[in-house]
Amino acid sequence: MKKSSKKDEKKSWIDRFLADYSEVVAIGESLSPRVRYVSVSADEHQLTHIDEHRIEILKSLAPEFVRACIESGFVGADPHTVDVMYIVRECCDTSSPVLITGDRDTGKEVVANCIHRVGVRKNQTFVPVNCAGLSDQLLQSELFGHKKGAFTGAVNDKKGLVETAMEGSLFLDEVGDMGMGLQAALLRFLNDGSYTPVGTTEEKKSDARIIADTNQNIENLIKEKKFRQDLYYRLSEVEIPLRPLFMRPGDILPLVVSDLGI
Repeated sequence: MKKSSKKDEKKSWIDRFLADYSEVVAIGESLSPRVRYVSVSADEHQLTHIDEHRIEILKSLAPEFVRACIESGFVGADPHTVDVMYIVRECCDTSSPVLITGDRDTGKEVVANCIHRVGVRKNQTFVPVNCAGLSDQLLQSELFGHKKGAFTGAVNDKKGLVETAMEGSLFLDEVGDMGMGLQAALLRFLNDGSYTPVGTTEEKKSDARIIADTNQNIENLIKEKKFRQDLYYRLSEVEIPLRPLFMRPGDILPLVVSDLGI
């Protein structure tokens, strides 16, 4: 007997998940008394008349789109998560910058990856970089590249990640940790797509889409003069706040199903 591959197993549980999605959301409804929700069904006659706004959201999320979200790793059935899926659907085919906010381990990178994987840039590169793990000098070099001899250790020319992510998406993880000097260079890039590699005056262009996240309160950072207000406005053309899992009880069962592949 032919053994099923991991890919077949994944497809199998996703098919079952989608087939039973209305039941899963109904369970999420019972676990989340603050917000009553409705089932996801292709037959709109099965939609319970509870919340007109969310009914319209559910009707607009086609099974094919939900499948694409799940296959990218973004899984959930809580009202909050379905609302986020709707925002993802609305912004995934645009070039607008996206800022995802929330505590640690709320799935910010998962949502960022989903935005890329279900949108028009899905066949291009998704490039993540951790802004908190590098000094400003190294981060500037990583993002915009450098010329040989630009600083100690720059023994060769280096292409920046904004060039690597050309026509794709550049994910700035923990953008709130970026220094003020580098924020100015990022703002310039967001305004017109231009940047200058370290150690040169040559101006280059890239159309990489910027998706960023942070677990910090940006408004507080602005008050403390640690984050540029104009950069925040540009980054947050689309802003997606994520709740922690304990506030998304309807996601628990789908996540278990996803992790176990059952």
